[in-house]
Amino acid sequence: MKTTDVNLRVDATCHLTVKVGDKIRRGEPLCTGSDPQEEQTAPVSGIVRDIQFDPGNHEFVIRIGPAGEPGS
Repeated sequence: MKTTDVNLRVDATCHLTVKVGDKIRRGEPLCTGSDPQEEQTAPVSGIVRDIQFDPGNHEFVIRIGPAGEPGS
């Protein structure tokens, strides 16, 4: 069964704790902020395929793909 990538938007004021190529597990922190409420965790396990900055919304867009499947 083919699974799809997950795109997650994270406020750019947070400090990213992951980089492209990192293997992550569901629940693992993706970023930290000065307020613990700002911390975002991974909704799925996989590999960080891409991180882009969306200047219009001042957000990072993190693409997480399934482990073991090649990224595009």
